[in-house]
Amino acid sequence: MHPKTNEDHIIEEHRHIDPYQVAKELGIFEEYDVPCDVTVENIAERVVQNREKYKAKFEKKKAAQDKYYEQDKKYISEL
Repeated sequence: MHPKTNEDHIIEEHRHIDPYQVAKELGIFEEYDVPCDVTVENIAERVVQNREKYKAKFEKKKAAQDKYYEQDKKYISEL
């Protein structure tokens, strides 16, 4: 099964290659139109956004940790 998406344009030099040839020969290949907005571009955008959120969270946590250690903390060694 292979859903059709808006990314199904194929580079001209690879047009002769059919990745589903075996499934077609076995008679088990089915194709469906699926409304799907998940594309490589959307996924990449989400990765970048989540990375920015993580960086902001990390910087906030690092600032709090640096402030904690700047308060002249004393460490007690274990016995």
